[in-house]
Amino acid sequence: YKTINVKQQINDKDSILWTYKNLISLNHASKEQLMTIKGIGPKTADKIIDYRNEHPFATIEEIKEVSGIGEKTYLRIRELLCL
Repeated sequence: YKTINVKQQINDKDSILWTYKNLISLNHASKEQLMTIKGIGPKTADKIIDYRNEHPFATIEEIKEVSGIGEKTYLRIRELLCL
């Protein structure tokens, strides 16, 4: 495999290897999985789980409704999250 510029034309003989980050599901992650996110400790993980038990997350941005997660935290962790 070789690294290519995304603007570069891809030839038939080229192979593409996609890499991705493991995302944490707001609606399905365990407490331990949530705690792998820097800045999310046991109490905040519990709050996330309590929130989703009341009403599952419809958007990632909705995590800001959880007490203790403000705009700064949201901006820092949003790329690590999925529904």
